[in-house]
Amino acid sequence: MVDLVFMGIQGSGKGTQAELMQERFELFHINIGDEFRWHIKHSTETGEKVRYFIENGLLVPDEIVFNVIDKKMETCPKGFVLDGFPRNIAQAEYLNKHYPIDLAILFLLSDEKSMERLLARRICTNCHADFNVLFRQPKVEGICDHCGGKLVMRSDDNEEAIAKRIQDFHNQTDQAIEYFRKQGKLRVIDADQKPDVIHREVVRVLNERHISLS
Repeated sequence: MVDLVFMGIQGSGKGTQAELMQERFELFHINIGDEFRWHIKHSTETGEKVRYFIENGLLVPDEIVFNVIDKKMETCPKGFVLDGFPRNIAQAEYLNKHYPIDLAILFLLSDEKSMERLLARRICTNCHADFNVLFRQPKVEGICDHCGGKLVMRSDDNEEAIAKRIQDFHNQTDQAIEYFRKQGKLRVIDADQKPDVIHREVVRVLNERHISLS
């Protein structure tokens, strides 16, 4: 098993890299935001709790996050790549206690580049596939390659909301990053590169740490 954490500011491409690891090495990609959306869509008990906090502009409490993570971990026999978790030091400590990871990779991107990328992001209204008009354009403008759905901007992809998410990242997640650095489990990769170049860097870093992907 290989257990990884992909960290980075919004727009750094960590989700794309997690998907590549799942496709190539069958590591389970766990995105906490996607898990929340699934629970909300299916009106589970957890989903109703998550909906309340999100609709009131509040952070989902750690105990709810931990419960979602614990349930998902039961389905990861070959290992996982966590994307969007941990977001604070308490979550980092919980993760390392219950699911000791092999490595945390930080995809380093400037605040300015983060803003630029998120303003260019487009989401499919049907299958929720992620595109970007800067570097991951659909074959037909405004149409999803996968299902033919309509591509739109997320409602919270505006400058004010993005700036707040960037600030929240620095206020909370920077501490989690430092936690992994002190553990000797952090590696940093320049995220201002093409996705295939970054993927090769990820594999190289794992090989350097003698982390087997076979």
